[in-house]
Amino acid sequence: GQFERPVVVHIETCDDTAFGGYDFEVLVNKYFTFGEQASPFNTIVGGYINVVLNIASDDYVENNEVFDVKLITNDSSVVFCYNESSVTILNNDEIIIEHNELSYSLFEGVMFQLCIRFAGCLERPVEFSAATTNGTALG
Repeated sequence: GQFERPVVVHIETCDDTAFGGYDFEVLVNKYFTFGEQASPFNTIVGGYINVVLNIASDDYVENNEVFDVKLITNDSSVVFCYNESSVTILNNDEIIIEHNELSYSLFEGVMFQLCIRFAGCLERPVEFSAATTNGTALG
């Protein structure tokens, strides 16, 4: 509908598995105003206000993390279709586990030591397994 007076809506972020100030930019006591052009976001286009939140980048392999964004108003004439959204931060970091050599040559009767290279930062355990297969040498 049309606005006969400005309507102020507060927007804030709420921690879930993601933590404000660490994983994403915190919004507390931020607001926007419909019905006039005075808004801290200054991006009213076609009835929409674009809110930009910075998502932190890190080097940790971790599970996807979630936080919520809430819209709040004291104006009793405002009806929200959705006043809370869940935002999932997808993990885009990786670890690398690899052999340090593609092939090995050994004399008979020696102990074989396999070196595995690991690169990456972990915030959760990662398991991997290794297996041998018979080629020309029988194990």
